[in-house]
Amino acid sequence: MKYLDVDGVGRVSRIGLGTWQFGSLEWGYGDSYASGAARDIVQRARALGVTLFDTAEVYGLGKSERILGEALGDERAEVAVASKVFPVAPFPAVIKQRERASARRLGLDRIPLYQIHQPNPVIPDTVIMPGMRDLLDSGNIGAAGVSVIDGVSDLDADDAAVNRRAAELSTRVIVIADGSKLGATAMAVVAPIDRIDTLVTDGQAPADQVGRLRDRGVRVVIAAGPTSRED
Repeated sequence: MKYLDVDGVGRVSRIGLGTWQFGSLEWGYGDSYASGAARDIVQRARALGVTLFDTAEVYGLGKSERILGEALGDERAEVAVASKVFPVAPFPAVIKQRERASARRLGLDRIPLYQIHQPNPVIPDTVIMPGMRDLLDSGNIGAAGVSVIDGVSDLDADDAAVNRRAAELSTRVIVIADGSKLGATAMAVVAPIDRIDTLVTDGQAPADQVGRLRDRGVRVVIAAGPTSRED
């Protein structure tokens, strides 16, 4: 396993484990999955050197966070846990309350990476991100991030907000998911922005995409996709 040292997050494995299926009934794994297979998957990942574990409050309505925290046990403070807030009424006070709720379910005092799960079509980043700033300043999270965006196109919807996000919030991590191709075998691959030549989202690879993200202060990219593809 190869690793990156990410400011505020710690030692991050280049391959991470996503835990959407932990406690989420839509995957159809049944109630026994949480106490059996889910725990075995986490333990196997740790044995293989994985230190990045991704979850979210909306996965199983909090069950994924709880299952992951229990499966990690005493090692939960030694790994890079990433969780996400779903942007319903994402005002600063709400974001801070929900981060604390996620931390309790995970059994953590501090969440290494906390992200806005997806853009809110009504509430702008200028309203949402001060809550993340407060969490950073308080030490309740190690780094702030954004998740499930379509490359740079979503960011371009509000350049002013994006520039403030990078300059004021020191956002270090961005997650790009090719949502149309994600499935049960999805995995995440972590890379520093300076070592990436091209990013492909929804089958497209704009030539200037990496440079534009770098200019906005992004330092690390977590690219999510299937474990195997024909192309």
